[in-house]
Amino acid sequence: MLSAGSEKVRDELTKGLGTFLASGPFENRGALLPAAAAAPFGYAWPWLEFFSSILLILGLFGKWAALVTAIMLGMISVTLAFTGELFPRHHAIVFCTMALTLYLLGPGRYSLDAIIRRKK
Repeated sequence: MLSAGSEKVRDELTKGLGTFLASGPFENRGALLPAAAAAPFGYAWPWLEFFSSILLILGLFGKWAALVTAIMLGMISVTLAFTGELFPRHHAIVFCTMALTLYLLGPGRYSLDAIIRRKK
């Protein structure tokens, strides 16, 4: 998620906001949603992908970051299923399952969430 998100954020910063929204892959898959619903996703997606993965790595707001990541990966899986591209991209389902597991189990003892909790 961090690799894909950082690439999208870099494009947003260098080529201008809305670059991901106007990209070919999003336009083709974003057609599943009405334009009014697809536009907010197109603008927010790179940033959500980038920051939720950073939060997961740090273990900060772990349950919420895992939930956002799981929802995003679930949306990717559903979209790929509708466009017939799911099976070559089955890793989205595996990562979604991992994110849901992290959400259900919560952050580990070495996460920033745990360190903050111990200090209280």
